[in-house]
Amino acid sequence: MFRDATRFEANELPSSEALREHVSVAMADQPPTAWERSYPIISAYRGDERLGEAVVVEELGKHRNMTFVVGVGMDGKVTGVAMMVYREGYGGEVRSDRFLSQYRGKKAADGLVPGRDVRNITGATLSAYAIGRGVKKAVAVAQYVRSAHDPMNPPITARH
Repeated sequence: MFRDATRFEANELPSSEALREHVSVAMADQPPTAWERSYPIISAYRGDERLGEAVVVEELGKHRNMTFVVGVGMDGKVTGVAMMVYREGYGGEVRSDRFLSQYRGKKAADGLVPGRDVRNITGATLSAYAIGRGVKKAVAVAQYVRSAHDPMNPPITARH
């Protein structure tokens, strides 16, 4: 996700009403199916330059939650997605790099709807929707971390 990183900082972001509101607004068209109690967040750096965050999220597939990590660069684009735990009995093709790599470069404004914005996998449609929701959730959490809402991190300003 962050191949150029020379160091990482791990933090745990507790879920709060303000965070849930921020995520809900960001995901208005596809609300999350699961609210984590906290979000493991790993900030990646190359020297002193912050490259982005890797955010661990969960979303409901057809019957069970799946856990995955989403890398979000400082430009707000997805740098990578990796499945950590897939609990469904079928549809596991969504774990493949071939499927997950199509999220690289996507932004919060992208729909991430299977069959429209990303390829779908027959027999894994609900899992594909769940990954899209989880990616959007992770991007929203990363945006929140970079904002003044989070005292762990100062707000990020655009470079010109």
